[in-house]
Amino acid sequence: MEKISVDIKNILKNTTVFSTLSTSNIEKISQKFIIHTAPSNTILVKEGEESQSLIIIAQGDAEVLKTEEITKQSHAIAKLSQGDVIGELGLLSKEPRSASIVSSSQITYISITYTDLEKFMETHLKAKSLLLLHIAKIMEKRLKHLNYTTVRYLQLQIETGRFLVMITFMQITFVFSLSGIAYIAKSVTSTTYLSVPLLFVFFFFSLYYIKRTNMPLSTYGLTSKNGWRYSFESVAISIPICIIIFFVKVFLIKFTNIFPSKEIFNSSLFQSHDSLYQITIICLLYAIGVPLQELLNRGGLQGALQNFLTGKHKDLIAIMISTLQFSAMHLPISQKLAIGVLPLGIFWGWMFLKQRSLLGVTISHIIIGIFALNILDLKKLFF
Repeated sequence: MEKISVDIKNILKNTTVFSTLSTSNIEKISQKFIIHTAPSNTILVKEGEESQSLIIIAQGDAEVLKTEEITKQSHAIAKLSQGDVIGELGLLSKEPRSASIVSSSQITYISITYTDLEKFMETHLKAKSLLLLHIAKIMEKRLKHLNYTTVRYLQLQIETGRFLVMITFMQITFVFSLSGIAYIAKSVTSTTYLSVPLLFVFFFFSLYYIKRTNMPLSTYGLTSKNGWRYSFESVAISIPICIIIFFVKVFLIKFTNIFPSKEIFNSSLFQSHDSLYQITIICLLYAIGVPLQELLNRGGLQGALQNFLTGKHKDLIAIMISTLQFSAMHLPISQKLAIGVLPLGIFWGWMFLKQRSLLGVTISHIIIGIFALNILDLKKLFF
């Protein structure tokens, strides 16, 4: 590895393990340290290898990875930064490394072999006592963190079980509702008219589940934090989507016979004698139906999966699962509609992942839904 100029003595003075040593002792022991630098994603310590040295991070960040015995998949269990010490347990037990350490950025660190450190402690008994005392304090702190992590894991395990029961029950309820929805769909052309009654049922199941869990409401996107910023952001992001949808209809009018009237906008919505009444009803239905849909799909499902799942692609999996459920809810109404909402489901899933709030997603859903299905009257594409 490339060697660089680092003030080792200053690093040791600001490191918990060595901070209580005298200036002369720090001067002596600093001569035994070696400086290293490494790029991001470099394995500094490999789980299972023999412990041979103690490492101190001088600059940069790293992650502690633990590998499952069955799946052999690695999971990040902690983050390390400047001043953190690696390998102090190995100094005491000489056991193999209990976890891997991988740099998450350009990193500079210093290391000293256990042999050199033990020789120093043999000739500096006071320094040895101080070192061992601080190592014991670090181990106590880590043991407390381990206890907290264990309790947290058990809590997540319980909540995951409840979550699976709730989702299974809701899916069964939905399947039994398909025949009723299919019957209503023959005489009703609006998705919102169809989905609201069923969504109310699912809505109360979702609230019941959320109430039973001990997770914070923000897990499910139920938060007002950064509300104004997310509201403006959702409007700004939705405008380009509406423009794209507008040009899609222009293209379809020009090159297909899907829209015989050749009107871009739904003039009947604005010119009939009860236009104000229709527009009011549409807005009310969206104001009720869309938040329920988003709570069920983005908050209840995607939010829970983002919290319960582990692994590198957990967020992508959460988005895709919630999008497929969002699409499936439109399937009894129209197969074309179920396929048509897939891109929007992914878009809103990404927005929820970014904001972790239902507010912005709901506003965007209402804007795009009213614009596409009512103002542009794209229902002919799907029914």
